[in-house]
Amino acid sequence: MASPAPSTPGQARPAAPRFSATPTASAPIRSSPTPSSGAAPGPFATLCETCHPQGGTAPGTGPSLRGVARRHSPGFIRAQILNGRGDMPGFRDRLKGEELERLLAYLQTLEGEPPFNRSPPPVDPEAATRGQELFRQRCESCHLEGGRWPGSGLGFEPPAPVLIDELRRHTPAFIARQIREGGGQMPAVGADLTDAQVADLIAYLSALALEDQGD
Repeated sequence: MASPAPSTPGQARPAAPRFSATPTASAPIRSSPTPSSGAAPGPFATLCETCHPQGGTAPGTGPSLRGVARRHSPGFIRAQILNGRGDMPGFRDRLKGEELERLLAYLQTLEGEPPFNRSPPPVDPEAATRGQELFRQRCESCHLEGGRWPGSGLGFEPPAPVLIDELRRHTPAFIARQIREGGGQMPAVGADLTDAQVADLIAYLSALALEDQGD
């Protein structure tokens, strides 16, 4: 089935539904060994709490981690923790074995919709228009409706995320690296793009996110 063409930034549209997905069965996360109170394990308090406060439930320097296990596969989360991405450092040299599994199990308990802590800045309409064309060429087959809908029904588990929400959770540096390098189920769709082209893609997504805030 062909994906519907995204509308020009600023055009009226229906509200995007949220989704709930179960982490992929491959590379499973173990059952949570944390206390029934939901207290964060030692590795989280040591390595993560500074940027992801209140046990990861609230946004800080980094985004809220509520629902992260629904939005991303266990493999993506492991790689993010070990290797870092964008503004986040990697902890491969400080977190191994059982500690990593304890941390992953704890993240699976953080349920609910995460609050957003970033508001996209105003964008150049011409940059957004160029980014829309790039999105159609590189991204729309997986991220439906210009990134406004989860990529369900395409064989992804979890579904490809709602990009305008990801934009309000993460910094432009994180988004740019994701476009260039991929990660988890996502290929490196922008490995051959220039810095200006990546910026145009982010401008397009920013325009959609700003439009969504105005609904």
